[in-house]
Amino acid sequence: MGRPFNEKEKEAIKKALLKKGKALFSRSGLKKTSVGELTQAAGIAQGSLYAFFDSKEELYFEILEAEEKRISAVVEKDLYSIEMTRSGFKRFLTRTVALITENPIVAKMFDDDEYRILISKIPEDKFRKHLHEEYTFTKRLVGMFQERQHMKKIKPEILSGLLYAMFLLQLHRNEMGGKVFPELFEFLIDMISDTLINKGKRNLDEAGEKYSQ
Repeated sequence: MGRPFNEKEKEAIKKALLKKGKALFSRSGLKKTSVGELTQAAGIAQGSLYAFFDSKEELYFEILEAEEKRISAVVEKDLYSIEMTRSGFKRFLTRTVALITENPIVAKMFDDDEYRILISKIPEDKFRKHLHEEYTFTKRLVGMFQERQHMKKIKPEILSGLLYAMFLLQLHRNEMGGKVFPELFEFLIDMISDTLINKGKRNLDEAGEKYSQ
């Protein structure tokens, strides 16, 4: 049995697990990445992972939360800086969806198998706390713009679900028809922006005959 890690070593190893884990999970996903691959990449014995995380799923979850916080910071900055018109909100939605669907750690959670594997190993209270923080973030931003009468007063949970549905559509773009999907998705964003935002010309009016036969 090896000697226990000192505090400096623990800090360095945890950082290595998070960094190497992010790279491996991004490439292969949660299901196909083994504990052995993670510990080998971090330079520790296979059993040593459990000195830092209860499972590889908990390691993934910590990486996921860090990625989501980073994305949320960008989203919030964008939302404060855009002109709150229908066209401005369209640009904001387009960029937000791209930030999430192009992030391999976050995007893999829209795969049913990967998602089920993750939540089966994460303590329920920890997962509920994560969902509550996501809802609170959305509610705070939406509430601010609704108070300024930029946005129609729609329940935050409906808006959260709407964004989730948009991300799911992106992940199934090939099944829906790769050629038509970009236009279909832009049409959806036009409708959402026109419906939610009170100011500016309607995107669908600006599009003219773009979506017509």
